[in-house]
Amino acid sequence: MRKNKGCKLFTAIVAFVMMASLSMGQQDFRYRLSGDWFNLRMSTDDSGWYEPGTLVPLAPGVADNARINWGGNTVTLTNGAVVVGGMQSGWDSPGTLLIGAGGDLSTSLSVVTNNSVIGFNNVGVLTVETGGSALFRSDFLVGQQASGVGTVNINGGTITVDGEFRAGDLGTGSIFVNEGGTLNLSGLATNGIDSIRVGSKLDIVGTGQVIISGDAEDTVNLYVANGTLLGNGVSNNVIVQVTFGAETNTTITAIVVVPNVVGSFLGSATNAIQNLGYVTGTVVDGYEPGVLSGAVIGQDPLGGSSAAPGTVVNLIIQEPFLPVSVQENTWWGPTSGDWLAATNWSAGVAPIRETQNYSVRLRLGPIVTLTNSIRVSSLEVGTRATPGTRLTISNGGSLIGGGRANGGTIHCSFGVSAETVVTVQTNSLLQTQSFAILGHGIGTPTDYTVTLNIDGGSFISKDWMGVGYLSKQIWGVINVDNGGYFEVLRFHDGRDGAGNSTNGVINLNHGTMVMNGNATNFINGAIANGFIAPNPDTPYTLDYNVTTAGKTTLRLIPASYTAWAETWGVDIGSETDDYDNDQADNLWEYAANGNPTNAQDTGVAPVLANDAGVLTYTHLVRADDLNLVYTVQTTGILTPANWVDTGSTVIGTEVSGGDYNTVTNLVSPVAVDQSFLRVEVDNP
Repeated sequence: MRKNKGCKLFTAIVAFVMMASLSMGQQDFRYRLSGDWFNLRMSTDDSGWYEPGTLVPLAPGVADNARINWGGNTVTLTNGAVVVGGMQSGWDSPGTLLIGAGGDLSTSLSVVTNNSVIGFNNVGVLTVETGGSALFRSDFLVGQQASGVGTVNINGGTITVDGEFRAGDLGTGSIFVNEGGTLNLSGLATNGIDSIRVGSKLDIVGTGQVIISGDAEDTVNLYVANGTLLGNGVSNNVIVQVTFGAETNTTITAIVVVPNVVGSFLGSATNAIQNLGYVTGTVVDGYEPGVLSGAVIGQDPLGGSSAAPGTVVNLIIQEPFLPVSVQENTWWGPTSGDWLAATNWSAGVAPIRETQNYSVRLRLGPIVTLTNSIRVSSLEVGTRATPGTRLTISNGGSLIGGGRANGGTIHCSFGVSAETVVTVQTNSLLQTQSFAILGHGIGTPTDYTVTLNIDGGSFISKDWMGVGYLSKQIWGVINVDNGGYFEVLRFHDGRDGAGNSTNGVINLNHGTMVMNGNATNFINGAIANGFIAPNPDTPYTLDYNVTTAGKTTLRLIPASYTAWAETWGVDIGSETDDYDNDQADNLWEYAANGNPTNAQDTGVAPVLANDAGVLTYTHLVRADDLNLVYTVQTTGILTPANWVDTGSTVIGTEVSGGDYNTVTNLVSPVAVDQSFLRVEVDNP
């Protein structure tokens, strides 16, 4: 019995020694598939650690290399501590190690050659999350071989390197010390190159920090100057501080950029500010035209400025949308006056912004003049009054209606129930955020006319527009003149140009009309049936997606240098400028059919002919701009030139039917042996 027991005991001891001997010495352990660090490979289908060639289900020990390199696998280490000789990912095959909360990886010094490598000759990734840590007692290399690509993400966790640290040994290494993360280094190579090679980077993001033992300020500045040590992805954007004492350390932090929160709402803005280590300060109400209530309209410090963590960021938000219910605010008149005259409004307050939530009505026949920038929610002009209201927007004033501060919209009506005239003068704007009605016909059987004069200013309807009504005999007239701009999404009922739902006319005398999408067929039909009436004395152009991207543009601009200059897609400058530097100024190229953006095209040159002593001089003239004055001149010498009129006589004009005609001049004989001719063009 005793002998048998002794044999069993001896057998058990032998088995233990044999098992231990398998993990003695430096071995390379590979993790198959993806899974938890503590998994062991028990069969050919299991994920976990094993020693290649033996298939022994053991985890790497204090003298072993732990290699994570199985077809892009991810190994997770959480809630446990392990010690290995070295750790490698991206060795012959890509792999990722994720150290989560409670996970702790350490390497030993039991084998001197056990370096840790992220991206040996393939793609390797190491990520350390908040609550996780890694300690590398020997060298830590990121992107070692030429084909190695290593990435280290310190997302709130900690990595400590006691040995040598190198990013981009021969390959490419990227280390990101993100929010709350810490990278502790024993030092950097003092030449400013070897520890972080050009093409690789160490980027400190947000509140992350790098701590280096000793006074390394001068060394750090070399890497900053080389563009390999970044703050928030920006070169030369770090703060370097040296703390002297029992332990001297160099701390590197990013110069944090204040987030731009303008346009976001308070909750999102607060989160963005606090996530970068800043503090939300005072929050006050303000007003910015067209912004929804509650949105941030201002901040101090400004977004994009540099400020240390802990800095207070004060906010201004769009004022509340008050009152809760819509209140009518009517201009009673009957005297004329400025829009801002509070005594003429029934609420005793002039409506100036949409957050007031007024239903604004102009009635009783006054002339109301607006020269300021005004936004209102609801707008009715010409309500229950005969004659109706005259509203004039001038001197750069703007009136935008139909957009509520809570995000809703409401239509705008002009000539609701009475004859009304609205005029938008040069450099002024009238805009509706939703659909617009020109002549509503509410509450009256009386026929009347509503007129919209776009006299050099701009009228824009962001939605459809109704122009008069046949059923109520309300006539709508839109006059576009003096270079005015008229834009509408579409006309009521998706008009096909037949005029079935309209009772009005658009007189396009001098200006531009724009519609959304491809509306060429509609506009051609509307011109044919008289709904759109271009000035018959001025040619018009109609195009889709050329003058205005995604829109149809009808332009009726009398020929002029200014109109011609706008057609080239760039600012070519004034008449006396030479945009393409071809020695021909812009006015000449306009007058002679040149291209001011192409130095090879200076226009059609004049031609001098001598027929049996009879001199003729032929040149182009613009057929569509009668303001230009073409004069034939002569001089005996070019330097210095003394140009004088030749007294030439026009003996013929060849009409081309296009923009340019050809004029032939009979030139008077000159009494000198040599002379020079030219055409002088003036635009008085």
